[in-house]
Amino acid sequence: MTSIKAETTKNEEARDKYLEAKEFLDKLTPKEVLEQKRKELQEKIEEVKARWIEHEIANRDETSSAISSETMQRSGFNNLGLGAHKERRQLGLGTKKTVRVDLEKLFQEKLDKGDL
Repeated sequence: MTSIKAETTKNEEARDKYLEAKEFLDKLTPKEVLEQKRKELQEKIEEVKARWIEHEIANRDETSSAISSETMQRSGFNNLGLGAHKERRQLGLGTKKTVRVDLEKLFQEKLDKGDL
């Protein structure tokens, strides 16, 4: 246990030194370069977010289609083409626009937590 605490302390000290060095280098770096890096990072995040959202929507569409088809077959609406909207609403699947907004919030939460 003592060795783990010592190692943790050593790692924290190293981290602090690296952060100090980073701050120093950031002060030396021209603002244009930092701004360019920030823009590149933001573009990369937007690209990953778009792919992640499309993937999640596709997965949810497959799931909702399977659920809706199964539910409609059980309820007898399959041949009439009725009930899909009602079933979708009951299942809380919502419209694609609502789903996209929800997924954007979920993506941001995961990004903030470091889950992505």
